[in-house]
Amino acid sequence: MMNAPRAVLLVLPLLPGVVAMWEANANRGLVPSNREGHGEIRAKDSLAPNVQKPESVGICSILRDEDRYIMEWLDYHHGLGVAKFYLYDNSDEFTLQDLRRDDVELIHYPNKNPDDAMWVQRHAYNDCIRRFGPLHDSLGFLDLDEFVVLHQHSSLPDMLREHLRQGVLSINWVPFGSNGETQYHPMPVTKRFTSDPKYSPLTKAFARPEHILNFTQNPHVPNLKEGYTQHDVCGLELNGPRIPADLNCSLRLDATVVEWAPRDDIGTPLPPRNNKKSPITEQMLKATTAVIFHYHSKSREEFMGKCCARGYFNREDEATMCSEYAQGMKRREPVNTGFFEAWNFLKTVSPKYEVCDEAGKELECAALLYKPTRIQTKFEARDSLLQMRMGACSPGELW
Repeated sequence: MMNAPRAVLLVLPLLPGVVAMWEANANRGLVPSNREGHGEIRAKDSLAPNVQKPESVGICSILRDEDRYIMEWLDYHHGLGVAKFYLYDNSDEFTLQDLRRDDVELIHYPNKNPDDAMWVQRHAYNDCIRRFGPLHDSLGFLDLDEFVVLHQHSSLPDMLREHLRQGVLSINWVPFGSNGETQYHPMPVTKRFTSDPKYSPLTKAFARPEHILNFTQNPHVPNLKEGYTQHDVCGLELNGPRIPADLNCSLRLDATVVEWAPRDDIGTPLPPRNNKKSPITEQMLKATTAVIFHYHSKSREEFMGKCCARGYFNREDEATMCSEYAQGMKRREPVNTGFFEAWNFLKTVSPKYEVCDEAGKELECAALLYKPTRIQTKFEARDSLLQMRMGACSPGELW
């Protein structure tokens, strides 16, 4: 048997090569490392010096009976650079169960009792943070009627790398009108609604998952752990889901386009409860870093269907809101038209949608929106059920 001193003498000349091999494998993500701040090295962390790690962005969303809008929304945000979508299907039937995309994780999340409806969005967001937050540098919390529009960056990861260093980044809504439509048409939302955008102080959030405590008060902004803040793209510290127009850094770039005029389309002063939105111009939009186009109403038929499907007519205040808004949509015609920014972007990142601009190609366009087949075959029954719901819950004079 070889004695210990001789063994050491034989092994010593080999140590530099062993160490070099160990370091090389560690850099390739093949072995654990105890270097401070790294823990276990994974392949995605192993980059050459001075090469910036790609920002990984996920989006959490909860939806119910919105199958006809999902493919457009996924394709649009995939084109912005979103790596993964966590879709919480709130339908009882799990209507999205056959949706197959590599960038989608499906979670069936029905209401367990009637009281859940008021809180289910926040519960879903908290579940998404807990289960999937560790997989991403940032998480967004969006609905399917919300589309992120960028003006100074080529992708969402690039924008968040610059403006979301910690905590929460709040981005303003830009709600769009009905474009004078009264019924649903099987065309992309970003093509159908291109008129009358308004400035809204309300925002939606992107956040660093490890800095989030939870969602409790509302679904627009999460609570943060101590030491982290909510802010806008200019670094202005915020506290809540709103950025007032006089504090919005993008709008302050040109004070001449900011005119807070609480009047309807024919100049009649709006009552105080509706004094929330101001017209927005193309010049104002181009000055922003990022906004969220919010197609909240769509056509009058779709808006009332959403009110009924979500049970709004079971609550007096929301029933009044739905009824008053639908009555206003009856006489509202598009005024400020031609905002094709989101639609043009969708065609750029997903050219298959160009068919929707061609005459006589309506069926080919509709086929892009209704996938997979299981969803499409359920639409007639779904629409019939929706019509029954609307007939039962909405005042007849609205139709």
